[in-house]
Amino acid sequence: MKSNAIYSSLAPMGFITAGQLCMGSWRGYTVQLRPYNGQYYYLDVAVRVDKRDKSLSKNLRRRVKELSGKGLGCVNGGSHLSFVVSFNKKSPYQEQFENYMQAISSALRQEGISPADSCAVCGGGTPDSLCFYDSSYQPVHSACIRSSLEQARQDIEQNKLNGSYLTGFIGAFLGMIVGSLPSIFTIVVLEHIYAVLFALVPMVSAYGYRKFNGRMDKLSVVFVVLLSFVSVIVMQFVSTVILLMGELPMDAGEALALSAQLLLNLEGLMLIITSSGSLFLFMLLGIFIAWRSVIQTNSGSLKNLEGLGSTLRPNPAYSPESDSNSYYASESTSE
Repeated sequence: MKSNAIYSSLAPMGFITAGQLCMGSWRGYTVQLRPYNGQYYYLDVAVRVDKRDKSLSKNLRRRVKELSGKGLGCVNGGSHLSFVVSFNKKSPYQEQFENYMQAISSALRQEGISPADSCAVCGGGTPDSLCFYDSSYQPVHSACIRSSLEQARQDIEQNKLNGSYLTGFIGAFLGMIVGSLPSIFTIVVLEHIYAVLFALVPMVSAYGYRKFNGRMDKLSVVFVVLLSFVSVIVMQFVSTVILLMGELPMDAGEALALSAQLLLNLEGLMLIITSSGSLFLFMLLGIFIAWRSVIQTNSGSLKNLEGLGSTLRPNPAYSPESDSNSYYASESTSE
């Protein structure tokens, strides 16, 4: 509810709302707001800086605090800078937003950082539009966005016609094996379970399914989820092989054969499954963490494309009547 009120207060400034995002332009700077950790928001400002510059965020935090008296967290994303802000009910939300932007834009100018003036897609100059692209609201060429959307639509249609469940399953299986290796290592070598590593299994499995031209529909989700749980048995199988080699005088071949006999025996398989209860729970958590990657289907991708296209707007920085031109003029005059 608070987000709705904040975003509505920015609508008179030309900001648009799409889901949990609020996007627009402020005196030449392309910006967006998005919720962060409940009561805070990321205020993303489109720029073109070196993502590897670790000192930039620190310098900007210091300058913003000097200008506004508030310490705002800052993250350098390369194509945008993300400042952590909060809003209260003591003053109008629009006024608070403008105060934040005034301090942030002043700090950026002091660091020699101008508003982004190149296309986020091709890198060319004079971006005539704004669009949500690559995780943030960015200046772009409308032709680049339309070309990207059309190519993506063609890829989706091609997948519907030529995508294969068989090759996709092979890719998902190989991805499951690769994604299981970090968990196997920590379980066997470190004797510790890291729940976050289990998210790699469905994530890499879904990636493998896509890379092997698997048909992207609801059945692809079923394949990835089932193989993710199968990976728990694979983990136990590999762990058993390593355990046998360490505890008994046998080589890898003998350990593999004995472990396979255990796995192919119904009683042995049930023993593995019943003793893997905690691992199955961790895998369920891993699927939850990687859910966005797992559920990517053709219909979902098409919906995302339509949503991306709906954020395309003219860039006011290149409009003769825009506030940004008068802003730049006043800046150059003052200098």
